[in-house]
Amino acid sequence: MVKCKISIKNSDPKARYLLLPHKKKDHDNFLKDTNINLDLITYNDFDYDLDEYIEKEVKIIKSQAKFKYNNINDEMFISLENSIIELEFESEDQEERFIDKDWEYESFTFTLNLKSSNSNDFINYTDSELFYLEMI
Repeated sequence: MVKCKISIKNSDPKARYLLLPHKKKDHDNFLKDTNINLDLITYNDFDYDLDEYIEKEVKIIKSQAKFKYNNINDEMFISLENSIIELEFESEDQEERFIDKDWEYESFTFTLNLKSSNSNDFINYTDSELFYLEMI
């Protein structure tokens, strides 16, 4: 298990906005009924069998995240401000390669899980240059 911190880079805050599946009038109910967690991190990992980099997903088993919500033209958006996460890897080798990466120069994306009593939605950050990852 690896513990990391995700923090924002100095970028346009609007680039960090992800559209939520509700309007402003339903936002209070959304917050009461929905548990928001970081679900997966996606990054490039070297596969020695193939002798190339491949995209890997790592399960986030625990996250403590701070989000901001924004109303733009009656549409609601979420943006991650920072988070402490714990990751679970498929193997010790994968974990060691992950830890050994120079995360100052590496990129990654991640997925948010919006789990409520009547749905389980996922939304993805696709811009790999929005956040820093730091081992703690």
